[in-house]
Amino acid sequence: MLRYGPAQGPKERPVIARRRPGKPMTRALALLCPLALAACKGGLEPQIEVNPACDLSAIVRWSTAEPASSWVELGPVGEPALRVGSDSLSTEHEVVVVGMWPDDAFELLAVSTTQDGDELRSEPMGFETGSLPEPWLTGELSVNQTDAVQPGWTIANIFIAAVSPVVAVMLDEQGRTTWYHIHDGEDGAADIQVSWIDQTRELLVGPHVAPEERSFQISLTGEISWQGPEQTGSPGHLNIQDGQLHHVLTRLSNGDTLSVRSSIRDVDGDEVQGDVVVQLSWDNQEVWSWDTFEHIEYSPESVYMGLWWTHVNSVDVDLDQDVAYVNSWVQGQLWKVDRSSGEILWTLGEQGDFAADPHHDDPWFAYAHSFDAIGPGRFLVYDNGSMQRARTRVLEYQLDEDAMQAEIVWEWPPEGHSLDWFTVATGDVDLLDNGNRLITAETTLLEVSEAGDLVWRFDWAELDHQVRSYQSARIPALAQPL
Repeated sequence: MLRYGPAQGPKERPVIARRRPGKPMTRALALLCPLALAACKGGLEPQIEVNPACDLSAIVRWSTAEPASSWVELGPVGEPALRVGSDSLSTEHEVVVVGMWPDDAFELLAVSTTQDGDELRSEPMGFETGSLPEPWLTGELSVNQTDAVQPGWTIANIFIAAVSPVVAVMLDEQGRTTWYHIHDGEDGAADIQVSWIDQTRELLVGPHVAPEERSFQISLTGEISWQGPEQTGSPGHLNIQDGQLHHVLTRLSNGDTLSVRSSIRDVDGDEVQGDVVVQLSWDNQEVWSWDTFEHIEYSPESVYMGLWWTHVNSVDVDLDQDVAYVNSWVQGQLWKVDRSSGEILWTLGEQGDFAADPHHDDPWFAYAHSFDAIGPGRFLVYDNGSMQRARTRVLEYQLDEDAMQAEIVWEWPPEGHSLDWFTVATGDVDLLDNGNRLITAETTLLEVSEAGDLVWRFDWAELDHQVRSYQSARIPALAQPL
C-alpha cells in the first residue's frame, strides 16, 4: 500500500511501506510446516519449506542412496506443467522452486533419475503461495504472440519516484510475478540495473544504492555472494554526488565489475560533474579506469542544468578488442575508446566524426540511453530524444569506419505510430536471440520483431504514482515446460 507523507529533506515523494525481513511470512508457512516434518511416499521423501527470500518460491530437499539428478515438477493442483532443477548427480538434493505466481495453490513432485536410469518420484506435495507485499510488484500483459516472442523470463528493476526502494522483479512469459526482492536498506536512485548471472543463478543489483550501502549479487534464496564498494555521499540528495557509482553495473566475462563513478571538480571556477569509467576486480580493486576530464575538452556551454557535463549512462566493453564504447547523455555522443591508451578513436553523434545518414531527416540521437555494440560496426541505441522532438525511438546504426559514414538500418516506432512515446531520462533496449528487441519505456516493457511487429507488451500497475523501470532483460526461463 502506498502512503503519502510530508516532504522529506529537499524532495517530496511517497513514503512506501514494505515488508522487512524478520516479519511473519504468509499463510504458506503454516501450510508447509506439517509437510516439512512428514515423509512423503513413492520412492522419495522430500522436505519442503517456504523460500525465506520470497514466498512465491519453495525450497525442496531430499536424499538418494545413489547419485541422481534433482528435479521438481510443479503446476496448479492436478496440472503439472513445469520442471525446475538440475541434471547434476548428487545424493543430497536441493531445488529452489520458482515459476509460481501469487495467491494460488500448487502441487510439487520431487523427481530423481539415477545413473542407471531408474526414476524415483515423491507423492504430490501442496504449496500455497503468498500475496505480493506491494501493489506495484505486478502489472498487465496485453500483447503476447507466443509463437513470435523470445522464450524466457523478464527481469527488471522498479521505481516509483526519483528516490525509491531498490527492487528486483522476475516475470514469466505470461507477465506474472514469480520472484521479487525488496532491498532491506535505504532507498536508492532510479537508475538501478538488474542483471542475471547464469553461471551461479544469481542477480546483480545496483549501482546507485543509498550512501553507505553497497551494490550486491544475490541468490534466489537471498544469500549475498558479492558486494560493491560502499557508496559515498549524504542521504536525501537527488543529484548524483561526488564519488558515487551510478547508471552502469555490469559483470564482465572475466568476472570483473564495470561501473561509472561521478567526479565533481572545479574547472576555471565552475563546479563541473564529469565521470570516471571504472573496472573493478572481485574484491573492488580498480584495475582500469577512463576519466572524462582527461580526454574530453570542457566547455561551459555544454553543461546541463548548471552541473552535469558528461553524465555517462551506458558503457559497453569489448575485452577481446580492448576497446570501450562510452555514451554521454548530456553531450549526445558515443566515444570509442582504446582501453590501453585512453585515446578516443572516434566519436559518433552530431558534430562527431561520422557523416550523417543522407537518407534520414533526423539522423542523430539525443539524450540517449543503452548504447549496445551488437556486431561489427553495429550499435543499438535507446534514443530518448530532445525536448524539441518530444518523441523517443529505438535506432540501429551501421558504421563504416573506413568511409566514416553512419547509416540507420532499423528504427522503431516509425513517426506517427500509435505507440509513440517520450521518456526524458530512462530507457533501455536489448537485442534478443531471435532478433527481436526488448524495449524498456518506463511504465511499459515491449518486445518488437525485426519486421516492426509488437509481439509482447507488459504495463506496470497504474497507481497514484507511476510505476516504472529503468531497464529490463530477458533471461532463460528458470522453470521449463514438461
